Amino acid sequence: MLLFAFYAVGIWYAIYRKRRTLAGVAWLVGGTLALVGVGWFHYKLQDWTTYDIYLPVMQVLLYPYTALVLGVGGFFVTLPGPGCRVCGYDIPSADQGVCPECGATAEERSTKRGRRQARRRRAAESLRDPEPAQGIRLAAKEQHQPAERQHA
Repeated sequence: MLLFAFYAVGIWYAIYRKRRTLAGVAWLVGGTLALVGVGWFHYKLQDWTTYDIYLPVMQVLLYPYTALVLGVGGFFVTLPGPGCRVCGYDIPSADQGVCPECGATAEERSTKRGRRQARRRRAAESLRDPEPAQGIRLAAKEQHQPAERQHA
């Protein structure tokens, strides 16, 4: 029973990762065709075995399940794609400027070598000047001077 849930989540994950691309549509069509193939195989199985293997419950559950996988997958494939290919910041794909999150230019984001260089530059900058975690204030340690002893 969990196989159906894992199948749907796996297909949806693959579609989500490749959203707004031809590969995402291919995952959607392939995942749906696989379920249609299971339905066809079940239909033929009852013919081949002269109804010795006949599970009408499978047909009743398989058709809405296929529609669910297709519907949710269709929603995921139409979601906006990731913006910056270096850091994943959601910027419009038409934006040709610099990513506000990592500073990668459009030229760097367009090639594998450019993305690698931008990631290296970002890593070097974060080592040089680390950003504090949200809500934590970094302050220079105060130098504690030993108090002068007062003699009475």
